[in-house]
Amino acid sequence: MEQPIVSQSWAANAANAINKKIGAKLADAINEASDLKVFEPRFLEQLLATTSSSNSNTAEQQEDASAKLLDTVIDGTRKAVMGELRKLRDGPEHSEADNKLYVEVVVRVVASNALYRQSLRTPPPTDDDALQQSAQSPTASGSESFAQASMVQASNKLVRGLLHAFEALQQVHMQDRSHYRTAKLSKQQLSSSAETPGWDTVPLMTLVHMIQKASQTAGTAVNDEALTQIVRSWRKLLIYLQSSDNGVVQDFSRRRGALAVVNGLIIMLFQHNNTHQCRALLQSVEHSEQVSETTGDVTKSVLRPAAHMIAEVVKFRYYQGRMKLYEKKFAEAAASFSTAYRLTPPLSMCSVPQRENKLRIHFYRIVTGIVCGHEPPAAFLDVDPVSKQLFRPIIEAIREGNPQSFCRALDRNASLFRKRGVYMLLQQARILCYLYLVQRVHALVGAIPGADNTKISVQLILDASRLVMDVPAVDAPAVEDGQQDEGAAADDCSPPPAKKSRMEEIVAETSGHDMDAMCLWICRLISRGFVRGYLSYEHKTLVVAKASPFPSISPPS
Repeated sequence: MEQPIVSQSWAANAANAINKKIGAKLADAINEASDLKVFEPRFLEQLLATTSSSNSNTAEQQEDASAKLLDTVIDGTRKAVMGELRKLRDGPEHSEADNKLYVEVVVRVVASNALYRQSLRTPPPTDDDALQQSAQSPTASGSESFAQASMVQASNKLVRGLLHAFEALQQVHMQDRSHYRTAKLSKQQLSSSAETPGWDTVPLMTLVHMIQKASQTAGTAVNDEALTQIVRSWRKLLIYLQSSDNGVVQDFSRRRGALAVVNGLIIMLFQHNNTHQCRALLQSVEHSEQVSETTGDVTKSVLRPAAHMIAEVVKFRYYQGRMKLYEKKFAEAAASFSTAYRLTPPLSMCSVPQRENKLRIHFYRIVTGIVCGHEPPAAFLDVDPVSKQLFRPIIEAIREGNPQSFCRALDRNASLFRKRGVYMLLQQARILCYLYLVQRVHALVGAIPGADNTKISVQLILDASRLVMDVPAVDAPAVEDGQQDEGAAADDCSPPPAKKSRMEEIVAETSGHDMDAMCLWICRLISRGFVRGYLSYEHKTLVVAKASPFPSISPPS
């Protein structure tokens, strides 16, 4: 008698889900297939023993062991699930070919899991020189990189295996389903999505999330060929889903899975810095939504069928906002982030992952507000202590009109801002320091009785800038020879000055300490729409509008 590979209870659950066409149960079976618990204890012991004993094998030996393991797992799992499926005769009458394809899906997920576990425990083969070097000087960093390489290799194999399973599910998911019952179903039947055309949408989304997660773990190890294969396969499915099940209720059609496929594509393309395809995909979805709203044809929409799946909608709006932010479409980015933030639960009711996601969305909301030229309300910063610590010094520097303080506040957390891809965007917000400086001078001139604050001397703005940044207005008087020698001797005894960052050097060079530089900054403010008016260079005067001269900010209280 052959040794069982998978547990009988799991095989029975998977067969029951396939037989009765219950998507939630099939998704549970797929999730369980990605865990070691799906294997029988005896086979699991054999698997772990085999992988641990193959550490010293060559690449060819490891490939042979992987092929044998794969064949064993596939044959054993297929026999177990098909055997349980033959015992069930109470399901709906559907073609046996469909059932075999669903069985093939779960079989491939189990096989991918086994191959992943083997690759995870088996170190990647190395050449003789590297092996000798590691033996002569074993270090902790070497072992860490070794484990990391093993994880990346295993994740890469997992991605390919799951994609193989996804293609099997895609094949049966795209078949004609006119024979399915789509009307007059009880609420209980509808809630379980049994026998509806979109009953296997949940398993489809489960595989999409699994491939996406494995791709994130593998990182750049997922080469262009594998990524291209994923994108091509998912795009083909996306095109089909947008035109399928037109006469079916949205909540139970296959079209509701289109948004999950879109999100999976965007996340993987975003991770590999393929912003061009991300932009094209987002524009395609936005065009479909515009056509749907204009014509009233709901079948053209991608978001409406998935409106009840809040997590997918939040994910789409978040990445849409990220792309709009990088394209400098700040108003659209702010709208996307606000929608995503509003759809998430309140922080007091969030789980740990939900809280992390909500705070990350909140982070980009604040960044978008700053680069737009709108000061975030105090309530925004009070939501999260980390956001307050990150952005309050930046906002205070903008209020003061001090670009040097702005530079120091930005560089203090430069590593985090770079990691989240907003450092260069926040650098562009330095112009807001000059906006608030001009606005403060405008308010001070307006407070003088009889003064006309629609005409502001550039020299006055320049003096205010020097005062804020503590820069002397005139050059210091020359010292005598003896004093110069004494000062030089004192300099020799003093410690060397602290090294300035590149950002501080740029600010020091272009902070507007002279008339022409300040005129340049004022012209930039006018061209960006932050100031309504014009600059008379001949008279060195800024002329602003009487009504709403600073559209993006309100007058100080």
